[in-house]
Amino acid sequence: MEDIKTASNTVYVDQTPPTLPTATPVADDYTTDQLVTLNSTDSGSGLAGIFYTTDGSDPTTSGTKISYPLDNSAPISVDKDMAIKAIAYDNAGNASDILEANYGIIISPMTMISLNLSNQGGLETFIRWISSCPSCTQAPQGSLEAEATFLRSITAAQGSLF
Repeated sequence: MEDIKTASNTVYVDQTPPTLPTATPVADDYTTDQLVTLNSTDSGSGLAGIFYTTDGSDPTTSGTKISYPLDNSAPISVDKDMAIKAIAYDNAGNASDILEANYGIIISPMTMISLNLSNQGGLETFIRWISSCPSCTQAPQGSLEAEATFLRSITAAQGSLF
């Protein structure tokens, strides 16, 4: 009779997703362009990568990928208002929740570019500005030129605008 040998192995099935991706610097409004890096961790099978979009759509595995180990040598350039969405996958195929990081690049809502005083009694002043602030109500949205008329008592000889 032959000796029967038995063996047993424990198989670990990773069902835990990676952590929610984080963005650095944090999503906020800034007055200068930002370079954003993404990060996530996975304590099970290990992090496979992070996929992200910058057009507001949900990221999938066909989106832009940051491979693991995370290659943050080419961060995401934020030079305008932008919504970055990111999802992390581990080596077992588990997906994290989706990070949504909204960045705003604030440009001064009114940049004066010209001022013309009328010759009609000094009562009308035309101020022209460019607005790059989509949420501002002082001018039309998005880098459009606009004019406003202000009725003030202006004495051009005194050099006083208001």
